[in-house]
Amino acid sequence: MKKQTFIRGMILLLMLPFFTSTTFAKKKIQLKYRLHLGDTYAYTVKSDQDISFDANGQTVTLNEVLTMGMTMQIESGKETKTFKVNTVIDKIRMNQTMFGMKMYYNSEDSSTYSSGMGQKMGEAFNKILHKSFATTLDEVGNVKAIDMSNLGDDGNDISEKLNQSANFATFPDHRVGEGDRWESEGSPLKNIDMKVHTVYTLLKIKGKKVMIHVESTITSDKDSETNIHGTQTGEITVNRKTGWTTHSTIHQELKMNLNQNGTEIPADLSSTVEITSKKK
Repeated sequence: MKKQTFIRGMILLLMLPFFTSTTFAKKKIQLKYRLHLGDTYAYTVKSDQDISFDANGQTVTLNEVLTMGMTMQIESGKETKTFKVNTVIDKIRMNQTMFGMKMYYNSEDSSTYSSGMGQKMGEAFNKILHKSFATTLDEVGNVKAIDMSNLGDDGNDISEKLNQSANFATFPDHRVGEGDRWESEGSPLKNIDMKVHTVYTLLKIKGKKVMIHVESTITSDKDSETNIHGTQTGEITVNRKTGWTTHSTIHQELKMNLNQNGTEIPADLSSTVEITSKKK
């Protein structure tokens, strides 16, 4: 009798990991933004991109590594469950190589933009340095408004590129578990008729961390001045408690046709964008 009890006990012990993993696999959570007024985050975006385009029958290649350090502070919105995020651009570094020539800009080193080829970079970047733009989103990450008026006209192009780095994931309005998928669609650039259709897959829930796979298809109107199509794939990690993105790595492949004064300029862009963020 004792032998049978021992055997049954051993079977239960062997089965316990199976039951435990099954239980956690079926766990459903509600992902949404739970941001608190006054919370401040340090935010770093690093973009490494290669661009090739045709110019007068010659193929031109350009490599650009751009790193931006920012501070993002949570401000209250007018409506309940709506959040306003104010972003200040603290520092910028850029390495650019084209035609074998290298250019370097560092906002913390004035010698890199006081003269020569770095001066033009400085003229563009210094105008947005220490200035801010604001993003308003709802509790599931739908962007309701972007206010870039503080940056002025010269900073708009650069700031809009900044906002494309998947700063905010879009969550479903229902509970999800590991393996579940949901979709979103948006138009991230106001000056370009571009649509981004994204499929999210919840990969893993581990403590406060939620790992999500992202796969996006990018398309634009064929009649627009800038015709773009391509893909984005990668993985993001969000804080389960707040919904805030703590890390993401997104790979992007784009094909573009730029229409300038009736002349089409085909271009290919391949880039990797990495975001890291932590609460101050």
